[in-house]
Amino acid sequence: MWVSRSHEGICLNFRHPGTTTARSAVDHYFAEVATLANGISGALPRPVMVDD
Repeated sequence: MWVSRSHEGICLNFRHPGTTTARSAVDHYFAEVATLANGISGALPRPVMVDD
């Protein structure tokens, strides 16, 4: 996982195995990380883009 910060905000990038199970696990993990980061920062949650 890579965390990058810019003037537009924070971006998380990651690599994972190309399986449905891995993608689901990573999506859930980053949703929780986003929730915690927003709570810590006091920022309003941003809409999550879902790639179907």
